[in-house]
Amino acid sequence: MTRLLGIAVGMLVLATLCVAGYQAAEPGELAPAADINQFNPGNIISDSMFFDGDAMSADDINRFIQVKGVGCRTGNDGTPCLKDYRQNTAGRSADANGYCRGYAGGSQDTAAVIIAKVAVACDVSPRVLLVILQKEQGLVTSTGGSSLYAMRYQKATGFACPDTAACDTTYSGFENQVYFSARQFQRYAANPNSYGYRAGRTSTILYHPNSACGSSPVYLQNQATAGLYIYTPYRPNAAALNAGYGTGDSCSSYGNRNFWLYFTDWFGSTQNPGESAWQPLGRLDSAVAETGDRIRVTGWAVDPDTANPISVHLYVDGSYAGVYTADVDRPDIASTLPAFGNRHGFSVPVTVSQGTHSVCAYGINVGAPAANPSLGCVTVDTRGLPYGNVEFLSVDEGAAQITGWAIDPDSSAPVDIHVYVNGALAAYGPANLTRTDVAAAHPGAGSARGFSMRAGLQPGDNQVCVYAINVPMPAMNPSLLCRTVRLDVVPVGWLETATGSASSLTVTGWALDPETRGAIDVHAFVDGVDTTTYSAGDPRPDIARAYPQPGGWHGFSFSVPAAP
Repeated sequence: MTRLLGIAVGMLVLATLCVAGYQAAEPGELAPAADINQFNPGNIISDSMFFDGDAMSADDINRFIQVKGVGCRTGNDGTPCLKDYRQNTAGRSADANGYCRGYAGGSQDTAAVIIAKVAVACDVSPRVLLVILQKEQGLVTSTGGSSLYAMRYQKATGFACPDTAACDTTYSGFENQVYFSARQFQRYAANPNSYGYRAGRTSTILYHPNSACGSSPVYLQNQATAGLYIYTPYRPNAAALNAGYGTGDSCSSYGNRNFWLYFTDWFGSTQNPGESAWQPLGRLDSAVAETGDRIRVTGWAVDPDTANPISVHLYVDGSYAGVYTADVDRPDIASTLPAFGNRHGFSVPVTVSQGTHSVCAYGINVGAPAANPSLGCVTVDTRGLPYGNVEFLSVDEGAAQITGWAIDPDSSAPVDIHVYVNGALAAYGPANLTRTDVAAAHPGAGSARGFSMRAGLQPGDNQVCVYAINVPMPAMNPSLLCRTVRLDVVPVGWLETATGSASSLTVTGWALDPETRGAIDVHAFVDGVDTTTYSAGDPRPDIARAYPQPGGWHGFSFSVPAAP
């Protein structure tokens, strides 16, 4: 009826995935290794954990499959990874024996939806079903390619696939396998006297189909454990347990060992639902010196318990440096883990002292109790870089007014400051204004460290970036500020003359809108009444010299009635 030994899948090697220049964490980093010394052959998993059909929603299952299968690629024969698997499913009526309730069919159901429907219908935990899919065929963490082929879905849970005979094709196919596997465990529970292994009794359990390998008495504490032994009727020997996920000796069997290992590594305790091994995953991508006293830390973090952004804690040289939300747009993460969306990146400035620093990031788990795993540590050196601050940036009269201070620890001379507007150099000069407050805060730097300068702006949005120029050259010139500011402009002009008679006036002047080279309309008001509209498009070379960008066709000369 069932597989006898299961598969010694081993710790499947998960491909490291590079996404848009960032190295994604391996799914194996999601949870710590289980302590095999805690394996209890008489209580592999509690009944409450095993028969919990609502343990995960379809969305939960989908996120889990995506995380675990992040490195999977389509099989060489075109077989899809579990995260990409879909099939049409027929509705099922409630089982005549009461083992499972019915459920509705669906068009192109995902593997996650199928598992969730079966779990609820048969009151078997979706976590259990995921583990069975893994221990039998390695589908959850398969890397694909030559190791992924159609037959693995045909006998996905090993139901009706004994090691000593061919599979019964009546039960082949992914949905069939998941459904009949879950149903079978309820059948075991409903008919305990029909099977050799029963809860509340001591049973002699073989280590291997070869009876010469021996056996041992095991008191089966609950129905879930009894059902696992009926499904895979061997217990692991010492060699199998000592091997972890690996291969033991010729008398080793692995099915129930692997069930416990995978469940514990993936979901935490097999006994206590309050404990969880679902941990955030992610990576600290970089920590780069922006100035002599500021670094920028970037990376990403995802918690399989939620699609929402999570918190990241940063530590510098072992000391807490702040909590930040990983909510920066990262399309590369979304393309790899689509169930989680884009907003899982972080890119934050952190103030540090001059020198070499160790920077570490931790993903903060939304589930408790659970660990907050490290996302990595990097070393960054800020020695020799200029540092400072832009304290004031305002917009007036068509320009940005910028003030601040800067220090270069490698030089006693004033630091040169360059201002770029929309990528073009717009202003420059030395930071040599007297700043006694800076001298007091930075002993030995001197007081001639301030700067104040103006940079012209274009109408509309402008990106203003301020850089402290490093010495000696060439070297990195750290940014003191990059900010987008807006120059809102209004038409300008002048009414130069108004001459005429009692019946009419002739008015002359000019008018332009800095945002266009085209002529704009001029309205003439006499005693508060709008009497005439004229397009200011006459040639004015003098205006072109004063306003080269809008050009010189902005004059006007026209007559208006002297009285409205």
